[in-house]
Amino acid sequence: MTTKQTGSATPRMPATLADLGAPWLTDALRSTGTIDAATSVSEVSWELLGAGEGFLGDLGRLTLIYEGGDGPATAVLKVPTTKPENRGFALLIHAYENEARYYNELDSMVDVRTPVPYYAAIEEHARSSAIVERVLDALPERVTLWLLPRLVTAAGKSDRRAVVMMEDLGEARIGDQVEGATVADAEHSVDILAQFHAAFWKSPVLEKKWLIRQDDSVLVTHGLYERAWPVFEERFRDQIDDQTRPILKAITERGADLLRRVGQGPLTLLHGDYRMDNLVFFDGTDTPAGMIDFQGITVGHPLTDLAYYIRPNMDPDQADEVEGALLQRYHGALVRHGISDYSFETLQHEYELAQLWVLHRGVILIGTLDLSHERGVQIVDRAIERALRVAHRLNPEPWF
Repeated sequence: MTTKQTGSATPRMPATLADLGAPWLTDALRSTGTIDAATSVSEVSWELLGAGEGFLGDLGRLTLIYEGGDGPATAVLKVPTTKPENRGFALLIHAYENEARYYNELDSMVDVRTPVPYYAAIEEHARSSAIVERVLDALPERVTLWLLPRLVTAAGKSDRRAVVMMEDLGEARIGDQVEGATVADAEHSVDILAQFHAAFWKSPVLEKKWLIRQDDSVLVTHGLYERAWPVFEERFRDQIDDQTRPILKAITERGADLLRRVGQGPLTLLHGDYRMDNLVFFDGTDTPAGMIDFQGITVGHPLTDLAYYIRPNMDPDQADEVEGALLQRYHGALVRHGISDYSFETLQHEYELAQLWVLHRGVILIGTLDLSHERGVQIVDRAIERALRVAHRLNPEPWF
């Protein structure tokens, strides 16, 4: 789809990729100094990227033509999903605000390769979403949980807009969670994850009011698990054997305690959705890997990011062979980046806690998001199947 520059009024940011226009692009790129005041976007075309892979957002690759000067020839634009259920969920967890604020406030604090942001913003609260947020802040957790379906529906109807426009990483290889990580992919991924965590380890930045903690609203979070459990149990009934069922039963009965324990730290900034589809690989270069998609950032236990990656993103047999080495590699990278107060023995111990958390999160994802696209279903199903493969090895007793 192609649009051209028309008119001079300041346009509103696009709600969807189809709303994208050259006038708005000109204003956005000028506001961040990406193009100068003499340069304007004269024409833009776009193509959809990653259909079915972005649960909370839609992505398009833009091709830009300028007059009066130069600017990026291509860019990637991200807008909220058009699926009401997923959009409502994203607004309630502040996913769009998280990503815009990450690029504007935190991205420069860590030396991990990420797309250069050209423009990132979210509109001020529309009346409907502001009301929803005030309700959430004021209500007891159990009441919030009871009202949550209505709140998600209300949030899904919100007209509040958000946009992230960023560098097109071009020929970089995007990870594929369905296919899974190679050992080399996993090693690079663990390296940059440790570097990311170390940059924010026990940092004052974690006190920013807009950052959500992993143990916030544990009753609501576990309530989502309880509601999702019947869907999960039916979908994976053939993979829940007599050894795995007691582990899941313990998580079901004591999930709130699990979430509270995870929140005891150590604390750092989490990517929150650290998986192959949110990683890019620059094969054969001095920068082997980078991160994308910061909608899920939160403050919490670093090993939940690590556990969310290793088993759900690797062939189970291969993971059996290299899991211990990957844990050692992650710990070694933490030490290289200045973290000296977290022993490898503690890491090994708490990695089991993180794996229990991953199972808890997997149940919520199955029962909460609209996974109507075939690839979206494959991503979540494959991740959970891999995690369930070793669930019987876990021991919940030390953590509850």
